[in-house]
Amino acid sequence: MSGPPRERRRSDGTSSVAALWRDPETGRQTSLTYDDERDARVARELIEAVGGHADEAGRIAEAVRKPGPTVLEAIGEHIDLLTGVCQRSLNSDPLWVWRIPAIVATRAT
Repeated sequence: MSGPPRERRRSDGTSSVAALWRDPETGRQTSLTYDDERDARVARELIEAVGGHADEAGRIAEAVRKPGPTVLEAIGEHIDLLTGVCQRSLNSDPLWVWRIPAIVATRAT
């Protein structure tokens, strides 16, 4: 579907790398330019994974870049939403005691 990234020279003398692929609707070779070869390879692989649709690949890349909660934050929010949890429950459940002791220590009342 596409070739390897192609290095290009800019008019100011710096180099760039083009990610190449074929547009599935027109069949024409298309490219996006990046400063780094790794970025170009990742872009090309993502575009290939969605069947050559660059717009869809862009939406996926944007969603991946958005930061989400950390595991600690997600577990902490889950614990905060639990009802009827007391120290006795936390002490009797090995999941709480052995796998996430830092959360238990900060949230147990």
